[in-house]
Amino acid sequence: MKKRLLKLARQVLGLFPTNLPVGITEFNEWADSFVETYDLPTTDKDTIYHTLAAIVINSGSQVHRRSKYFCYVTIKAGAAKQIAGAVFSEIQHKRRAEAAKEEAAKNANTKELSIVKS
Repeated sequence: MKKRLLKLARQVLGLFPTNLPVGITEFNEWADSFVETYDLPTTDKDTIYHTLAAIVINSGSQVHRRSKYFCYVTIKAGAAKQIAGAVFSEIQHKRRAEAAKEEAAKNANTKELSIVKS
């Protein structure tokens, strides 16, 4: 129960912008507290650190403060877009395969007709 309340308190504090980390030690502490605060779509530490680093890098040149909640929402949106992109791609490949199959069947029928006419 105490652990749950502590996590909830960190989530509330995560709504407020804090300075972005400057330095490796500060980044690691910031990222570790981020991982402890939010339930993320992955538990792979390298993936999470890479994504957080990308968020910091892609922040505007005038941005020196971000809320951890902003990062959380960005990661969740990215994960949803990645899944949607995979589904989209899978459907495209399926439709292309069906179209190629229909085209092959059509070409086979055309060849048969030309052989019969000969």
